[in-house]
Amino acid sequence: MIKITIARDFIEPGMRHRPMTNPSSSLYGKKMRAKKITVHEAWTTATAEQLHSYVLSQRAADRPASWHFSVDQFYIGQSLPLSESGWHAGDGLGPGNTQTIGTEIIDRGIRANDDPDEFWEAVGASCQLHAWIIQNCETLLPFPDCLELFPDTFAQHYHWSGKNCPALLRGMPDGWSRYLDLVEGYLREDAKEDVVAKIQRAGEKEVIVIYDDNLVEGLDPDIDRAWIKENIVGDEDPYQDKKKANYRVIVASYEDREKSEKDLEKIQQLFPTKEPFIALNEVDDKKYYRVVLREVETRPQATTVVTATKEKWNNAWTVSDWEDLPLPDEDEPEPEPEPEKSEAPEAPEEKEKGLPDWFVDLLEKLLVFLKGILK
Repeated sequence: MIKITIARDFIEPGMRHRPMTNPSSSLYGKKMRAKKITVHEAWTTATAEQLHSYVLSQRAADRPASWHFSVDQFYIGQSLPLSESGWHAGDGLGPGNTQTIGTEIIDRGIRANDDPDEFWEAVGASCQLHAWIIQNCETLLPFPDCLELFPDTFAQHYHWSGKNCPALLRGMPDGWSRYLDLVEGYLREDAKEDVVAKIQRAGEKEVIVIYDDNLVEGLDPDIDRAWIKENIVGDEDPYQDKKKANYRVIVASYEDREKSEKDLEKIQQLFPTKEPFIALNEVDDKKYYRVVLREVETRPQATTVVTATKEKWNNAWTVSDWEDLPLPDEDEPEPEPEPEKSEAPEAPEEKEKGLPDWFVDLLEKLLVFLKGILK
């Protein structure tokens, strides 16, 4: 027999990363009818309990980032109701965020210990959780449709935003198919649910789900060891796309850092699922603080982002050539900037030229002569 316990401890209503309870969000007051489950790997040495504490925090709200479940073999924390969406899929107001339940699988077994046994134990707990969700969330599509976008295209973080996540299940030999087999195996079992009134926060409970067998014990993780040795080097993060970001979408650029920081705050409010930042670049011998909304690989991607951005913000353009300079310490006084110029200044209008000095002298003499005649 195997038992999983789901600790329901939700993000405080009204926080930025609980959008359906946040009055400033366009999703405020709405309800999510989840169709699918999006699978993530946390790529962290933290435990599920530690990750769950993080998602409840202001630091997660500031990003903003939120998901429904943090899972390992020791703990499952639920941070959002199944009827509310979070910011986890990287597709803004797209279906990944607004129609799927986000689950973060803890992969510290490999990140910290290079131990596939420990990793698959956490995956097993996730599969037990997903089987329970499929059985209890009435709006979900049936298995396996709830874990597929369409045939042979799976509901992974990767397929919503292009991020290589879940990197291990995507990379390991038959990793994803083994995951699906585990979910299907637990769906076949007669799971027994026992709701225990143990208070986590006022009015919230634990859910305890009991399965007869631990299906993970039948796996042979030795097939993953060679892959781990070849692909996981030190602390290198497999979530990072190895392809170069060839284009940046810029939404503001000033020689004055303070102006860029003010626009950065506005951009963060307008695009809460993005992670804009300030980069210092030199253009035509001038240094500019650019507000970068996003980095992408191809020009069509950049064009799409620019078009979408201009629906909310009055300016956006792409650059394909840059070299980031170190940002000065904000405590250090910066040199006074020269009069503000744009990156692509228009030709200045010519100032109106004054009268020649000799002509002014002649007019003064003529004025004296005329005054003498009038007398």
